[in-house]
Amino acid sequence: AQTWDFDDGNIPSDLTVSNGAVQTGTGTGVSGYFTGTHLNFSGSNQRSLTLPTANASNGNGTLTFKFIYGSDTNGGEDPDSSPDEEVGLYYSTDDSTWTRSQYLTPFSDYFSWTSVTVNLTGALANSSIKYKLEQERHNGAGWDNWGIDDLVLSTTDITAPTITATTV
Repeated sequence: AQTWDFDDGNIPSDLTVSNGAVQTGTGTGVSGYFTGTHLNFSGSNQRSLTLPTANASNGNGTLTFKFIYGSDTNGGEDPDSSPDEEVGLYYSTDDSTWTRSQYLTPFSDYFSWTSVTVNLTGALANSSIKYKLEQERHNGAGWDNWGIDDLVLSTTDITAPTITATTV
């Protein structure tokens, strides 16, 4: 499993981040940042986090993380109900064409730190695949922020051995 935690204040070099920064906050009011040390997304352009290429072909993998949307009381700002302000999970097998797998909705489910687990099955299971969390639209630099922490990509296949022959 690959694990990323932002407690040391740095963004690991194998992650690609757009308009995100490690922040430590108290979770109070707009722009107070969310509680604890985490990767916080704001800014005026695309906001995304791309993981390194993985082999998830076994269909037994998971992507887990803690996630939060901003609200007026938790250190962010309430996102609008438009689907375009939601954060989506995307995947790519060629590093240029990205397909949305799902949105993290509804917003109210994520106004506090929430554990998310995505099973890497079906289209999310491939021998050479990348995953990205991305917010397509927002209202500007200080609006519709979101955060992530304790990110784990587990693609290890734990398969029982197969006996193919026996000799006495």
